[in-house]
Amino acid sequence: MSYIFNKMNEISARAILGWRYDPPYDIYNLHSDKVENVVQCMMDPQNAYSIITDEQGELAAYCCFGREGQVPGGDYSRDALD
Repeated sequence: MSYIFNKMNEISARAILGWRYDPPYDIYNLHSDKVENVVQCMMDPQNAYSIITDEQGELAAYCCFGREGQVPGGDYSRDALD
């Protein structure tokens, strides 16, 4: 199976924010009162969120290569990718 890498879009952002995880990963379950702010964050080009879809166009995963993906306290004096 092959996957396709694309920029984040609002429909995918909202779908991702609806994903629910079982413990101990339930810390990633977003409360509904934060959805709008997080959608805007995911759509901000500086945050470089991307989606990965399968051959049928179904959302499989997402990732972030922008400032939102940086580890707090990380050394970014040189180019780095977290």
